[in-house]
Amino acid sequence: MYMTFSADWERISSKLRSIPHNNLQDILKSCYEGLDKSLKDTFLDICCFFIGKDRSYVVQTLNDCGFCGEMYIRILIELKFITIDKNNKLGMQAVLQEMGQEISHKRSKAKWTYIVFLSFRGKETCRSFVSRLYATLTNASIKVFMDDEKLERGENISASLMSAIEGSRISLVIFSTNYARSKWCLEELEKIMECQKTMHEEVLQIFYDVDPSEVQHQRGNFGEAFQQLINRTSASKYKVMNWKRALTGAANLSGWDSRSYSTDVEVIDDILETITTKIDDNMLFVAEHPVGVEFCARDMS
Repeated sequence: MYMTFSADWERISSKLRSIPHNNLQDILKSCYEGLDKSLKDTFLDICCFFIGKDRSYVVQTLNDCGFCGEMYIRILIELKFITIDKNNKLGMQAVLQEMGQEISHKRSKAKWTYIVFLSFRGKETCRSFVSRLYATLTNASIKVFMDDEKLERGENISASLMSAIEGSRISLVIFSTNYARSKWCLEELEKIMECQKTMHEEVLQIFYDVDPSEVQHQRGNFGEAFQQLINRTSASKYKVMNWKRALTGAANLSGWDSRSYSTDVEVIDDILETITTKIDDNMLFVAEHPVGVEFCARDMS
């Protein structure tokens, strides 16, 4: 599938320094278009989020999001799109990273219906933290979708909620102790993670008075709430597997741990600053108190 492309890229990469920048960008984009969709998506994810990260961590994260992590990385290495250094960290030529970020930037300019979609367990957080977060974002002229009723009406979430998730640039998930007790919340999260993979929407999360590792591994009080849902609904093994994959995939991303802040106001201000920066400058996300990468790396060591 990619042997001819690989030979072409070898010839191009040997002449990088002699090609004018604008012409080089056109050539590289042509090579990028020769990849299949899954490889394109993996390349863009690596470009924007995983340069300098450990290969094993990236493989696991891609697998959790539904990609064939090891196979895709191996192909991209063979095609010279990415490199692996002596410390097993991912690297990339600057011109390729610039191209990938430009492509991602153009994708992000789609006309979203909402900037932020809030996913949360309403009985625990709606009246306090989420209400304050919603007010802060809307007061900053950020269009937010919040289902303030959060009633579990029927077996699956409504088509309007599905459309709201698809039409939101950023999904902000508030993980609380009993988040996984709600089938409604898990159906939302499953859709959110699907949109991250297929539509390159961003997913950010807040661990609100819950340990991130409990969400990642579905253990502790969070895991007990999840098991209660499984027992109550008699969910199929396939559905439970999808929920677990969505929870682990989301928890593997960077986010905010409310326990690292003195007050809710401080964490909300940090969230507002990050989202505002993304909207204005399309900058990559680095939380003041990042979680996700650290505990994943610790668990893998």
